[in-house]
Amino acid sequence: MIEQVSYDISIIIPVYNAKKTIERCIKSVLEQECRIEVVIVDDESKDNTKEIIERLQKKYDGIRYYYKKNGGVASARNYGLCKANGKYVTFVDQDDWLENNTYSSLIYEMERANADVYVFGYSKDYDDKSIQMKNNGLIPDIISDSQDIIKYAFYREEYRNFAAFVWNKIFRKSFLMNNNIYFDESLKRGDDVIFTAMVSLSNPYTLYNSKNYYHYYQRTDSITHTYTNENYNRLKDILLGYEKAINMLESGGVSMMYIDYMKCFYVYHASLLLEWVNKQNNVDERKYLIGCIRKYYEQYCAQNFKYPERIERIDNLIGQKTYEK
Repeated sequence: MIEQVSYDISIIIPVYNAKKTIERCIKSVLEQECRIEVVIVDDESKDNTKEIIERLQKKYDGIRYYYKKNGGVASARNYGLCKANGKYVTFVDQDDWLENNTYSSLIYEMERANADVYVFGYSKDYDDKSIQMKNNGLIPDIISDSQDIIKYAFYREEYRNFAAFVWNKIFRKSFLMNNNIYFDESLKRGDDVIFTAMVSLSNPYTLYNSKNYYHYYQRTDSITHTYTNENYNRLKDILLGYEKAINMLESGGVSMMYIDYMKCFYVYHASLLLEWVNKQNNVDERKYLIGCIRKYYEQYCAQNFKYPERIERIDNLIGQKTYEK
């Protein structure tokens, strides 16, 4: 049966109070030499995001706008997936932008190879500089082993350019639907991690290109830079996301060595949150986070034995004698 599609690719953009950056974002994704639709899912913005998008709709073809009750980014992404009419789908965050014709050239390669997923490079962009993420280890152009995908996605020490984000990846929509791959709506953050784990376990035929196509903007007022109880709870969801992904991969028979990469990041993220709660003198959350760190403390130390200063930092945070291998 021939797959009937209206567009080459659906670009799903979840938005919430995006008035400062959404116009730059939308204009960048429109610069493609292929049939695209831009699926914008507004998660109940309170600013004038809607007016900006409606103005752009009048000027450009292919923009579809949906306004829904607030449910978080995972909910918005799932909503966009259900509305997407493209043969391929991808995701873009509201603060970010792309190089011209990113999708046009990559989709052509996916078609030739009959690939399920395409992973491409990205940079971290600040107001005054742009830093391309680079790998220390080599990644082949074609990846056919699901365990290799997990290694490249979660071994951040070695493969920063690959990562477990969804916005530097193109997915064949039928591959996602056939494998029932959606985002976990119970999480406010960390849904990328579970989604990537599900994709990996479904053994996709994957292409990789390290070229910097995506610009990941680092806002100075983002939730990672500003402590509030709401921001803290959102970031704590990343721990839950990693815990769910770890359990998922363990059940899927993935090598413990690769799962340990995830456990190391879990410890690192818990340590960042612990620094936050120490400043707030939150005794209950401090106890919770120390428990999180100790859960995978040995794996973290084993992976970081070449970096004693990292282990010493963790030990100082949890009040433990420095680990000895």
